[in-house]
This record gives sequence, structure tokens and C-alpha cells, in this order.
Amino acid sequence: MSVSTARSPVTDGLDERWSDALNVSRVGLSSQNDIVVNGRVKVCLALIATFYLKEGRTFETLERIASAMDVYTRAVGDVLVWGGDPKAGGRARKVRGTELLNIRSWSGRLRATDDFQPCFLGGVDKADASHYQFRALSIGYDPSEYAGVTCSVPLSWIDTYGLRRYVQLVMDLCHALQPDHGYAGLGLTTSALEGTSDGVMQVAVPIAKRFRGVEFEYFYYHVSEVTKYQKIKGINWLTILAPRWVESVGGGEKLEVALQGKATIHAAGPCFILRAGPGPRLGDANTNEDMSAYEAVSRALRPIRLKEMDCLAPYHGLDDDETAAWLARFDK
Repeated sequence: MSVSTARSPVTDGLDERWSDALNVSRVGLSSQNDIVVNGRVKVCLALIATFYLKEGRTFETLERIASAMDVYTRAVGDVLVWGGDPKAGGRARKVRGTELLNIRSWSGRLRATDDFQPCFLGGVDKADASHYQFRALSIGYDPSEYAGVTCSVPLSWIDTYGLRRYVQLVMDLCHALQPDHGYAGLGLTTSALEGTSDGVMQVAVPIAKRFRGVEFEYFYYHVSEVTKYQKIKGINWLTILAPRWVESVGGGEKLEVALQGKATIHAAGPCFILRAGPGPRLGDANTNEDMSAYEAVSRALRPIRLKEMDCLAPYHGLDDDETAAWLARFDK
């Protein structure tokens, strides 16, 4: 099989009842799938999709990001409330109903050296984490830097529209962004507008260390790390690869053999998607939850995955060694 060969749709064989067995109560969340501390929502468990784009600071890339924002808002509706005002140093303000949500209305005024950081989320307060978010980062001073895009929807959105709709959203974003690599699945969201405070880390790190299937997003930092090491960040339920990455591990046929029938390869426009089973899993270390499909993807892509990065949270259980262990959490 060459990597250009069309594969079965990634939406085939999904388990639309996957959330029945998810049992998110194990994570210690509220009924809204979040954790509230002192009246503020610190983290949310959501379905995320994160993409990394080469040549991140070209105007063509900015247009692809604007198109991805269009895709996302068409899918989720009028749910984004807060955003960083590019004219006010990124300070958070209400953006619902304003032109700030129209990226094209202001991105064209950026100088070539300006950073591009649209950041929009829902939530009752600007300091709250939200299940709904759309963020992007493109560093102005170096066109060779990667750009990054991440967005999310709540688990309740899947209950309403089905897992197929979420997978279709990921595919539509792949078409819009033409990413170099990325991933999608269960993940934690935090308040991107207020920074990653110690209070957030105290809540998020124990969840990330116990549940292997839950992505720990430190988004702006991860963009610089994939640029620095020229590797894919990692894998999740859906792992998104440009054809060059498939070729770099020996091509489609070799990759399919390496997956041992536990995961599948699918064409998604300009990308390939590796799907680790019929639905996302938490990967609870306390119950030895079966993550063999994720592990198969991780082993197959080991040559191109990040093995190290600067420590994520040194004071909360993710020093250099723990960060490396977290990156290798599916290796067995």
C-alpha cells in the first residue's frame, strides 16, 4: 500500500455508544465535566483537536487558520464569548458579536514581525476554563517556526451530535489547515487567557499522570518544542500525519503491519489519520485500562515522536524525567 492509496473513511466502524463506558466520574469531575476551585473553573475534560503547521508565519498559513476558524464556528455555533484583544496587548474582553471573532478583519493589519495569537473561548467568566475554545499561535520573527491551532468541544456535544460529527469536524479542519501533524481525542482545557497558573497545574497534572488517554495541553509551549526538535508531539485517539511522516517510517504498508491490526490508517484529504480503536479512552492507570490500540500507534511512530522536551511543571510532578515519561506513556 502506498501512502497515496485511498483508505476506508475514518468515520467507518465508530462506537457511537463509547461515552456509555467512559465513566468520566473516575476523573473527579463535576456533572459538567469540569473541576471548580474557589468558584472558578480550573480545567475541563473535552474532546480536543490540535494541529501543527509548517511555515507558520506566512500569510497563506494565516488564511488557512482563518478558514479553520470558519469550520469550527459553523460546527459549534455562537458559543465563543471571551477573547484576547490584539489592540490591547491580548487582554481578555467579551468578543461575542464583535469583529474580533472575524480573524480576517484584523490579521491583515499585522506586520510580518508581529505574533498572531487569536484566542477565543466560552465560559461564564474570562478566568474560567471552557469546553469550547479556538486558539492559534504563529510567531512573527521566524517564518520557519511551526504554527499551532487547537480547538475543543464538550463531551455533551458528542452526546447530541454523535462521535461521527466530531470526527468529521477533525477531517474538515485537516482540509482547511493542511497540517504537518496533530492529534485529536480526550484532553484537558484550561483558561488560555489568564495563563497557566499554579492552581491549574495542581489540578491538571495528577489527571494527566493517571489517565494516559487524556492529552495535557500546554499549547503555546508545545508549538516551540515541535519546532525545536522537528518531531511530532505525540499520539492520541486520532493521530494526524502529513504523507512525509508516513514515508519516514517506511511507508503505508510497513506502518500498517506495525499497527498489528489494533489501529487503522485512513486518508483525510491532505493528511492521513491513524485511529486507535472505535472510540477515545481515558487510559486509567488505576484499573489497567486496555490501551493496546494507542500503544500500537505509539510504537509504530516512535522514530518520529518527541522523546524529550523541557519540563512541563517542575513543581507539580512533571520535572524533566516525569515529562519524558509522560511523552512515552504509551510505550510498553
